[in-house]
Amino acid sequence: MNQRAMITVSVRWKLLLLCLFLLSGCTASTVENYPDRPITIICPWSVGGATDRTSRQLGVYLEQELGVPVNVINATGGRGVTGHSRGLNARPDGYTLAVITGELNMLHWQNLTKLTHQDAIPIVSLVDGAAAVFVKKDSP
Repeated sequence: MNQRAMITVSVRWKLLLLCLFLLSGCTASTVENYPDRPITIICPWSVGGATDRTSRQLGVYLEQELGVPVNVINATGGRGVTGHSRGLNARPDGYTLAVITGELNMLHWQNLTKLTHQDAIPIVSLVDGAAAVFVKKDSP
């Protein structure tokens, strides 16, 4: 299986898990009616960036699976504080999803927000990526 096919399979499994999680909070009488209105994804970064593209692709998959519109809202500003705050303070109604990035914890330690990743309930990991800090080989 090539890498692109593996990524597609991985995304589909993550989407399935996300849908199951969304439905798990519904009672038997509401499961058959969920969702009955559009879903909103709050992205803390601007249009065109990697997080925005990931959020929009998630929206496409959710629309296909759930049959309702999925709107991505880019809540930018404050070095990510605006979007993360808006997402984590949204009403927990099953119709608002927040894309939380690793920057949230950095913003907390910079005293820009009291929020941390512990204020969120992770339901799916959309991106697995390594981060590292490098310096020039001959630097002091």
